[in-house]
Amino acid sequence: MPIAMLQEFPGDVESYNRVNEVLRPHENPPEGLIFHTAAPYEGGMRVFDVWRSREDLERFLEQRLRPAMVEAAGAQAGPPTRQEVYDLHDFIAP
Repeated sequence: MPIAMLQEFPGDVESYNRVNEVLRPHENPPEGLIFHTAAPYEGGMRVFDVWRSREDLERFLEQRLRPAMVEAAGAQAGPPTRQEVYDLHDFIAP
């Protein structure tokens, strides 16, 4: 069964876009990603993803996302202010 991840980061849409310019997820989607969403909220950006497995998520975080964040934001890149990863009980995709 897939897993879900909810993250919140300080910053804005522009900082999110800078990370994506480095990451290029539309041209090179992460292995195991089922879907990704991102939206601004008061205080930063909120990301909600569904992944095929926890291992796929962890590999993406370590090998692609964290390096892209450091490259895009330099010393300002920090951990999310909130991160929840949990097993899904049900998942329906049309």
